Amino acid sequence: MAEKKSQQIRKITVKAVMGENPDVEKLLKKDGKRMDLCRIYGILRRFKPDESDKGAFVRFYGQVKAINLVTGEVFEAGQVILPGQAQDALYGAMDGIEGARVQFGIKVGVKYDASAITKYTYTVESEMPPSENDPLLMIEQAIGLKALPKPKAGASA
Repeated sequence: MAEKKSQQIRKITVKAVMGENPDVEKLLKKDGKRMDLCRIYGILRRFKPDESDKGAFVRFYGQVKAINLVTGEVFEAGQVILPGQAQDALYGAMDGIEGARVQFGIKVGVKYDASAITKYTYTVESEMPPSENDPLLMIEQAIGLKALPKPKAGASA
C-alpha cells in the first residue's frame, strides 16, 4: 500500500492531527475503553518553554511527522506540542540543552477516565527500541533484569 502524501502544517498537536476531541461514546464501546489515535515521530533539535491559558508546556522544534490512525492522513511540521507525559520524557532526554538531537517515536491514544473532566486521558507508548547505550537499559542489565514483565491486559499504569 502506498503511503499517503503528507500535508504540511504549522505545528503538530493531537488536535491538529485528529481534528475534534476523541468521541467519548465511541471510546466507551471499545474493548478496554481505550483507543489509539495517532503516531508521532521525528527528530527534535531545540525546545522553547511556553504558556497558554491551559498552562505551561514545551514546544519542540525539528522534523516531525504524524499519522492519524483512524483516517491514515499524514502530517509534517517543524514544531510539535505533545501530551504531558511525552513532553516531560523528551524534555528530560534533551537534558534541557538547546541543540541536543533526540529521535523519538510514540503512539498516542486515549483511555476512558470517569474522573477526568473530558472523560478520557491520553496514553503514550514509546515505539522506539532502546539504544544499547540507553542509561535505563544499562541499569537494568547491571541489576540483573533480563526484561521487564509485560503488563497484563486491562492493567492500569
